[in-house]
Amino acid sequence: AEVYNWLENQSQQKFFAWIHLYDPHTPYDPPEPYKTEYRGRLFGLYDGEIAYVDQLMGEFRDFMEKKDLMDKTLIIFTADHGESLGEHREFHGIGQEVEKSLKNQISLVSLSQKSD
Repeated sequence: AEVYNWLENQSQQKFFAWIHLYDPHTPYDPPEPYKTEYRGRLFGLYDGEIAYVDQLMGEFRDFMEKKDLMDKTLIIFTADHGESLGEHREFHGIGQEVEKSLKNQISLVSLSQKSD
């Protein structure tokens, strides 16, 4: 909610905002309904955290569109590391093999493209 209040006061001028979403990091403890919805699945709580962050980013995009800011905003997603969930026979956190496969990869996703 803090970012929305801040943007209300900044939206008429150029701004840089860094929004840090700590989810998903251990311990995986997503809020409801994600905790119940994803419980019992292999790595379900991690998936619940991902779904929760996806919801938050959707709400953020809706806010930016409502304030007519999307056409003049660049949104960059990045991460501190990937999560090893059994790939390369490693679990939890980033392992050496995962680090090698992820090194120097940055994903850019534009949420501001208008659909026809």
